[in-house]
Amino acid sequence: EMRQNITNLKRQVAQAKDQANRIMVPMKFNSKSSVLLKPPAEIRTVGTFLDMTLFVKTEAEDNFIFYMGNREQPNKDFIALETVKGRVYFYFNLGGDDGLASTTTTINTNQWTKINIRRVGRESEIYLEYIDPQTDMTENELVVGLATGEYTVLDLSPQSVFYIGGLPDGFMSPPIIKNRHMEGCVEG
Repeated sequence: EMRQNITNLKRQVAQAKDQANRIMVPMKFNSKSSVLLKPPAEIRTVGTFLDMTLFVKTEAEDNFIFYMGNREQPNKDFIALETVKGRVYFYFNLGGDDGLASTTTTINTNQWTKINIRRVGRESEIYLEYIDPQTDMTENELVVGLATGEYTVLDLSPQSVFYIGGLPDGFMSPPIIKNRHMEGCVEG
């Protein structure tokens, strides 16, 4: 009977954790914060295909949003997202040259923006959905990007790092990334 109670308790704890993980709460970042997340369980799938949606609320024009890649060779095989002068930039490297997609729209400071990034092989896209402050209407933008070279697979592993909201001191980021911190919130 004791064994059955322990088994039931473990099942209930697992169910509670599953329910808690479904609650989305935004993370707030400032110039001194950074979060290192465990890479997704399906990290190998990210190598060939990525479809990620984030909600971002920025308090400045220039923000580091995330970096996922290799700790030992941060310039090779990575994906990253940031804003520069309010424009969204999605970078990726498949072991050769950097790929890039960037928006022409600047996202509105202090307003939530939906950002969907996708990558299949060397092709990428950013889809933005936001409220235009002048018209109060929902607007969107879709842009595509491409990486040159022969590689099509992003080589990530369970030892890869996934930083959100900031890069820690001492981490050498790829030169293409302009920012190291974020002022604002991310929800995903």
